[in-house]
This record gives sequence, C-alpha cells and structure tokens, in this order.
Amino acid sequence: MAWEVSSHIRGGTVTTAATLEEYARVARALTDEASTLDGLAVSWTATGLEIRTKTAAIPCLVHRAAGLSPGPGHTAMSFANLHAEADRCAAWCRSIAERTRHLSDLLIRAHALYADAEAESRGFMDSIVQGATTFLPVHTGLGVGASALAGAFGPGRGDDTPRGLAALDSTSWAHHGFMRGLGVGAAPLNLFTARHGQVNAGAERIAGIARRMADNRQGDTLRVTRVHPKTPVLTASRSLPQALENLRTLDSERTYDGAGVTVPSRSGLDYATIAVQRYRRPDGSHSWLVVIPGTDGQPDSPFGWMQNVEAMSADPVRRRHADSVRLVKQAMAGAGIGPRDEVALVGHSQGGIVAAAIAADEGKRYAIKHVVTAGAPIAGHPIPSRTWVTSIEIEDELVAALDGADNPSSPSWLTVHGTVRRADAGSSPPFSASRVRGVGEQREMSHGLPFHQAAYRHAKELGSPGVRRHERHFQDLIAGELEETSYWQGRMSHDSQGR
Repeated sequence: MAWEVSSHIRGGTVTTAATLEEYARVARALTDEASTLDGLAVSWTATGLEIRTKTAAIPCLVHRAAGLSPGPGHTAMSFANLHAEADRCAAWCRSIAERTRHLSDLLIRAHALYADAEAESRGFMDSIVQGATTFLPVHTGLGVGASALAGAFGPGRGDDTPRGLAALDSTSWAHHGFMRGLGVGAAPLNLFTARHGQVNAGAERIAGIARRMADNRQGDTLRVTRVHPKTPVLTASRSLPQALENLRTLDSERTYDGAGVTVPSRSGLDYATIAVQRYRRPDGSHSWLVVIPGTDGQPDSPFGWMQNVEAMSADPVRRRHADSVRLVKQAMAGAGIGPRDEVALVGHSQGGIVAAAIAADEGKRYAIKHVVTAGAPIAGHPIPSRTWVTSIEIEDELVAALDGADNPSSPSWLTVHGTVRRADAGSSPPFSASRVRGVGEQREMSHGLPFHQAAYRHAKELGSPGVRRHERHFQDLIAGELEETSYWQGRMSHDSQGR
C-alpha cells in the first residue's frame, strides 16, 4: 500500500483581483460543463434501458425469434449492439465529466481561488473550539477525546493505520482551536490577543518553567564545535526540493535504536548538528544556506523538548535565549556569515521554529531573505515582510498546528497544505497527488519529512504561480558555486567552562 499527498496552496502570489476572477470564471465553466456531461450520461443510460424494454415489440425481433426473415419494410438490426453503444456513450460522458471536474479542481488549487473563504470558514470553526476550550475546558477535552477514541477504534480506521495516527486524523478539525483555547487558559489576557499570537503568548507564561527545568536537567552552558564528517553528507542545493532533501539527509544522520540510543552513522555525525553552506555568486558576493533539523530529545542536546516552548515564546528576549536558537546563531557566526550576506534558512519541526525566530529577531544582525519550514508552528512569529517564507504543513500532523492559527497569507508568505491519503490502486487522475517516497506500506506519522517533500512536489506539479515565485526567489538567493559546507554540533552542560 502506497501513500500520496494532495496539496492546497495559500498566499505567495501578487495576482490581481481581475485575474483571479477570470480564473474563477473558467473554473466555474469547467464545473458547469461537467454537470452537462453528467446529464448526457444519464440520458444515454436511460436510452439503453428504453431499448432493452421495448425491443420485444419490434416486428424484426418477433420474426427473428420465430426463425423468419424480416417483414416488408423492415431491416434486421443488432439491438445488442445498440444497447452496448448506449452504455459506451454513457461511460464516455461520465469519464469526460470526471476529467473536466478534475481540471476545475486543479485550477482552483493551483491559484488558491477560494483559499481566503476556506480560511475564514476554518477560522470560524477554530473560534468556536477556542471559546469552548476557554470556558468549558473539561467538556471540550472530553469531546475531543471522544473524537480521538472514535477515530482510533471506530470502523473507519484501516488495519494498516496505527491507532494513534487514526486518533490524530479524527481530531484534526480541533487542533488549531483547541491549542488557542489552551493558550488563553495559560494567560487569560490572551483572549484579547490576535489569534496568530495567542499560543505564543501562552507559551511565554510557561517558558520560564520550561527554562528552569531544562537548566536543572542539562545546564545552561552551550558548547558549539565544528565537526567534520568522515564521508560526504550534503550536496549543493540548486532548488528548494534539493534543500528539503539535504534537510532529510542531515536529519537521518541521527538514528536511534528501539531504546532511543543513538546509533553511529557512517559519516560520524549525530544529534544536535546543523549545516551551513556558503555559495559564491557570479558577482563574487556570498550567500548562505543554513540547514536545521528538528527536536532530538537527547539528554544534553540544545534541541530538546523544552526548547520548543522557549522558541515559540511571544517574548523576543526569551526566543533569543533558547538553546536551539543560540546554537544556530553561534554556528552562523562561526561559519563567517556577515551582516550583509544574504541568508536562507531551512528547518524541520523545531528547526523551522528556530529559523522563524531568527528571521523575526535578528534582522539587524543578519540579512535573512528566505525561510523554508516543514512541519513547524510559526504563525505567531513576527517575521518581517521583507523575508520570504515558504511553509509546508500536513493536515493531520499535530506539531504544525501547535501555533493555533493558519499562517498569514501574503505575497511573501506561501503555505503548502498537504493531505495524506492511500494511493489509488488503479490509475489516478493526472496531477491529483504526489507519491510519498521512502515510506512503507504501514501508515507513518505525517510529521516525517517525506510527507512534506511529497506535498511540495505536488504543489509544484500543479503549476501554482505562488510556488513558482517562491522557488525562483530561493534559487536566485543561493545561485552560484557551493564553496563549503560546515557542520556544527551543540552540547549542553552544567560546566561554566563549557567543557
């Protein structure tokens, strides 16, 4: 059993309202034609039935049944062929209607024609869930829990879908609103905060506790060292998909056994390691790409679970002090990134949160031009409009919904929203979805990078103008020769000397 991802796109375009209306008109015309073809299919089916019920009264058939030749004025005809031809015409009309409707759907998704209306509808539902969670937290929690149990144990769950993932699937409708309600519960004044920042404001209320817990467990001394792999790891990123593949490759260098123990990789790299690539442009200037994997949860790692809360805080000072953010900033400084050098950041999960935090808070220190995130809750980060953001999220992954809101939609902020489904055993309509590579038959967590890669591939296949703009911006930013890739590892300790 294979898996595939179908994508919807929001933001990233500068299309005029008149142009969008023209696309919408074509989409409506295609839908109308599909309905007309459906009507023709019904007519052909009815014609075939009528032929079947009335052929017994035709003299030709009466003569043939008696073994006689047709009577005067009649010609022998193959009514069986007429039946079959009517059925073929009905099937042909249904097939063309399906393809026409599919073209309309592709046009709508590629140009995000109704994305704002869909976002408004989701926002209304999120507000209802948020209000219920804020004022009736126990009842709402029980309701969401019941929905999770129904998904995990109900008849709709496939045998190859783990119960935990089925539970996430069945509660995806409540993720944003529930998290916003929890954010308001953590700090009641958050009720008057814009929905994009309610969770971040709530995170700030508990970030101090998380900071003390992390310091007691790991210490507050961060040691960042440059490490050298035994074998080549990352290649040049000539496109955004190649950057995502490099992110997946670096993430796979830290593998764990069943007990969570790190298994040494062939390259010698392990957890809490990021990569910094330096490119030389044709004009002699430098640009940089920083590759940041996500949470590893190791005892002395700056990419632990507690650091997620700090990096999502509404307080920029708190975000700057998060261990994972400090690691990336020290690595960028150690690699030699200057204040005028243009930089792109690509990160998965906590790596994406860190990238968004640096883009939001370090605009005076670094020229962050493009941020690419996969499975990262960053809607509440105040990223300036001069920084382009390409976000990839999967519908049923809880992590990307932890920000409690949809991402902002603007020409500089593009969101690719993917939906995972089983691949059709037969032939799927063209451009309907993209296969997930490197995933087994059993359903895995959609928070894994292969699902985000499939979502972005499908978004590109749709021919979205917004995706093309962001892809071109990313390619222009890192155009040139890859001169060096450096790897930087972080470790936490209680030793004030950093040993």
